[in-house]
Amino acid sequence: MSCKSHKRSAAKTPTVEQIQAHDLLDIAALCIVVGGTKPVSKATVYRLVKSGRLPPPIHVSPNIRRWVRGAVVSAMTSGTA
Repeated sequence: MSCKSHKRSAAKTPTVEQIQAHDLLDIAALCIVVGGTKPVSKATVYRLVKSGRLPPPIHVSPNIRRWVRGAVVSAMTSGTA
């Protein structure tokens, strides 16, 4: 079997409406929320967390981290992000 016969569904970038509908953000959604029209990189998000400008993530499981949307929005509106 060739690689072309296995089609993977491409992960679609969530829209702002979809992001606002959830209380927990994954790293991809957080990059969009923080960056706006030009999403920031994952490294930038972790730098902002390390500097205290964004809240730390919640560890849902050993390999899954999520951010609380309200805390992120609060940090951004207070001018820390």
